[in-house]
Formats: sequence, C-alpha cells, structure tokens
Amino acid sequence: MADDPDPRTIDRPRVRGGGAPIERAAPRLAAVADTLAAVLLRPRRVARLVPEPVPHGRWLAALSMLRLAPWLVTVGIGAARLVDAGVEVAPLLPVHTVVPAPVARALSVWLLLLVPIGVPLSYFAAGLAAHLGLVLTLGARWSLSATARALAMAMLPVMLGAGLVELGAWSHAVPAAIVFGGLAVIGLLGWGLATATVAATHRVGTLHAAAVALPAVGLFLAVAAVRTALVVGTVPGWDRPPPSPYAIDTFAP
Repeated sequence: MADDPDPRTIDRPRVRGGGAPIERAAPRLAAVADTLAAVLLRPRRVARLVPEPVPHGRWLAALSMLRLAPWLVTVGIGAARLVDAGVEVAPLLPVHTVVPAPVARALSVWLLLLVPIGVPLSYFAAGLAAHLGLVLTLGARWSLSATARALAMAMLPVMLGAGLVELGAWSHAVPAAIVFGGLAVIGLLGWGLATATVAATHRVGTLHAAAVALPAVGLFLAVAAVRTALVVGTVPGWDRPPPSPYAIDTFAP
C-alpha cells in the first residue's frame, strides 16, 4: 500500500486551505495583489503548505510586476531629464570623495538599467543563501525550491518598497534621510517576513529562521543601499567634503 503523502506537501491543483493565491491563479495583477496581502497578513499560513513542483515562473512574475512598475516610472523620469536638460555644474558630494562624480553617475544609470536582470538574480541568490544556512545548521527539511519560494514571499513587499524608494531617490524629491530610513524599514519588514516564511516552510524555530534569513535579506539591502548612495550622493551621518573651488561638469540625472 502506498504511503500517505506528507501533509506539508500539496499538489498545486488541490490547494484549498493554504498556499498562495499566485499558485492557484494566473499571475495577473489581481492575483499578485492578493498574494501580497496574504503574505503581509498571514505569512506562516501561506508558507506552511508547499506545492510540488514549486511554480518558480509564477513567483518570478509576481516579483517582476511589483519591482518593475515603479522602475519604469523611474526610467521615464531619468530619460526625460537626460533629454531635456543641458550640461549643468554640480558641486562635490560626499560620495564623490570615494567614487569620482562621472563614475558615480555612470554606475547609478548602469545599475538602474540592470534592475530587470536583478529580479531573478535576487530570487535565486536569496533562496540559495538561506538554504545554505539551513543545510549548514541541519534545518533543511525541504528542497532549495521550497526555500526560494519562502524567500520570494518575503521579498514581495521588499521589491515594491525598493522600487518606490528608488523612485524617490531619482526624482530628488525626498531627502536622503527619508530615503535611507525607508530602506531600513523595508529591510526590517523583509527580515521579519522571511523569518516567518522560512520557519513555517522548514518547521524550524524562529531564532533559527531569523539567523538563516538575515544574510539573504541583508545582501539585497546592502546592494540597494549602495545604489541609493550613488544616486543621492550621500548617506545620513556622512559629512560633506570641505568647500572646493572646483566643480564638476555633468549631465543632470
């Protein structure tokens, strides 16, 4: 007689009481919004049942929708300023003491254009980092795919928040302190959600899950902080360099 299936593993068509809405419906905006709300309100319940096979394409589609919507607006703003504005004289900023101003500007634009590639890289890198921590601490009860799914849930609001923070930074309408404060809030939210989803998926303790989720979320947050610093030209607490008689000719971002 065949063994009974593990109650923590479910077939995707038979998901009823658990799982994510994105796994039960086509990855459209309504399903993505329902999944985002479910993750924010009941992350453990959503992560508790793992479909086999894990629908990676649906999670990537959901992450891309949330991340690329504000990114498109940001690219539009940057392109409009680049076309309409002439050459301007910009003063030295604190970040220019480490990275020359032309290099900082080129890096910021290049990293902005790489965002669509960064979404799948973040998905798999976060899952791999967390799963490696689980393997090394003997807590991996499920596959790497299940861990990537758990981190994808936590990254949904993080992706949306990172896009909005990026939009504020590129529009130069938000002070640097608020921009980096938003990143900190997003990071803490992502860490808390990743702790809950990893703990529910692999049936490990909260502290154990928090420890293995920290490198995954921290890596994403560190990259976002560097990209933001290149755009706004400073970070909170970093004093401006002394006045200089020289200025840098650069195009408006």
